[in-house]
Amino acid sequence: MLRFRSLGARITFFFVILLITVQGVPLALVSASGEHIAKDRVAEKLKAGERIFQRLLEQGSRQLSDAARLLAADFGFRTAIATRDFDTIVSVLRNHGKRIDASVVMLANLDRNLLADTLHEERRNTSFPFPALVTAAQRDGKASAIVLIDGTPYQIVVVPVLAPVPIAWVAMGFVIDDRVALDRQAVSKLQVSFMSHGTEGRWAMHASTLPPALRALMLAKASVEFTGNHLFAVDLGGDSPQTLAPVIGESAEGKVVAVLQRSLREGLEPFDRLRKTLLLPALASVVLSVVGSMLIARQVTQPVNRLAGVTNRIKDGDYGSRAEIGQRDEIGQLAASFNLMLDGISERESEILRLAYEDTLTDLPNRAMFQDRLRQALLTQPVAPMARCR
Repeated sequence: MLRFRSLGARITFFFVILLITVQGVPLALVSASGEHIAKDRVAEKLKAGERIFQRLLEQGSRQLSDAARLLAADFGFRTAIATRDFDTIVSVLRNHGKRIDASVVMLANLDRNLLADTLHEERRNTSFPFPALVTAAQRDGKASAIVLIDGTPYQIVVVPVLAPVPIAWVAMGFVIDDRVALDRQAVSKLQVSFMSHGTEGRWAMHASTLPPALRALMLAKASVEFTGNHLFAVDLGGDSPQTLAPVIGESAEGKVVAVLQRSLREGLEPFDRLRKTLLLPALASVVLSVVGSMLIARQVTQPVNRLAGVTNRIKDGDYGSRAEIGQRDEIGQLAASFNLMLDGISERESEILRLAYEDTLTDLPNRAMFQDRLRQALLTQPVAPMARCR
């Protein structure tokens, strides 16, 4: 435990500790509540971003669906299907796909065999890779999903070609790449990553707004921690973000996950500014408190030191010293009382001295006075040498 022998040091220490406590409590409260509020706000923004993300997926699905329906309603296209004119079918699929910037366009017959595939022409006459979508389109009139084609995620829609009954199925899709991730980030204000979990249990990163180093870190983290819709955090350069990872698609090759992230640093930024705003006045007040407490301590200790000096002189027998303080506060009253005490002591010393050398009845010098004066005279007057006897 610190022990200060100096009264001034104790006064200064007390004021500084008191002020640090008064200033530190609000800062601590701001820090604790700020982090809690920031986490809640980031969680809300993640949920809002997820809703925006899902709406963007729905918007893309509608765009693909409208384009596929337009293609399916084309008379020339239906004629080419009916006549088995595969060159015309492929040409129409390619041209229509370029018109809406589609990455893949497929055509399947009622037996669910591929008649054309703009992505892989060699797959003609093979089975349509997404039979569940055809089943859903039969039931609902259209079907949409996020699927994996050769390990790459695509947003696919399937609609029937009617004449007026279904004669084929058109599938059209957009590839999900970094450009799509950046577009989603611009709207949702979140870090967006598209990952897939294959049937063999391995994770793959397909597109992301994160730099390469953090993508690798996410893959390593996901391989250990991610299950279902479980949230897992990946350190974005010290940001400690909150992460939401909803499953957005699933096919025979595995499931596709959209990892949505928002940094806690962004949520804490307003509270960091508030802390800085509070910290500067707090530091200034501590400095002013140190200076002010030192001045106050000096005003208190200097008169006390002067009183101590007078006390030391009185101890040495000097009763003529006076405590000249010049203050009207409690220390001034103490100095005045000290002077009164000194006057009383001086009067009693004088009376004791008088009684020692004067007769109490006649007030005349007594034998002690005579002896004292004689001794003084002998000490001050030289003694004459005695003459020699002859």
